[in-house]
Amino acid sequence: MENYEEMKKRHEEEINAIDIHFAFSNEQFDEILKNWNLTKDKEDLKKIVSIGSGGFIQRKDLPLLHETISRHKKELQELRKNEKHLLKMIEYEMSNHEYIYSYNDEEILSCLDISEEEKNSQTFKEIYNKARNNYMAKARLYA
Repeated sequence: MENYEEMKKRHEEEINAIDIHFAFSNEQFDEILKNWNLTKDKEDLKKIVSIGSGGFIQRKDLPLLHETISRHKKELQELRKNEKHLLKMIEYEMSNHEYIYSYNDEEILSCLDISEEEKNSQTFKEIYNKARNNYMAKARLYA
C-alpha cells in the first residue's frame, strides 16, 4: 500500500495530466484558445468550461476531471482507515502547514478531508493528539 506522500505525488501527477489551463487576463485566455485550436466563436466557446479561480477545461475533459477527483477522494478515505497511515498523514500536514506557528487544526483537517463525524470520534481524537505530540516534539528540536 502506498503511503500518503506517495499518494499525494501520484494524485498531483494525475491532475497535472488533465488539460487544465488558467487565465487571469484576456491575453492569457486568448493563448488558451490558441493552444486548443479554438476561437471566440460561440460554438467554440461552448466547448470550454470554467472550473473557477481562473481555471478552464474543455467540456470533453470534464468527466475525466470529476472521475479523477472522486477517485482521489475515495483513495484518501481508504488510506485514512489505517491508523498508522492516518497518524503519518496528520504529522505530514502539520509539518507542511507549519503547525508549530499556526496551531490551525482546521487547516490540517481540511487537507485530509476529515468529516465532522470522523473528527468527533474518540479514536480520531486520540490519533490526532498523538500526531500533534509527535510533531511538536520534532518541531521543538529544530526551533
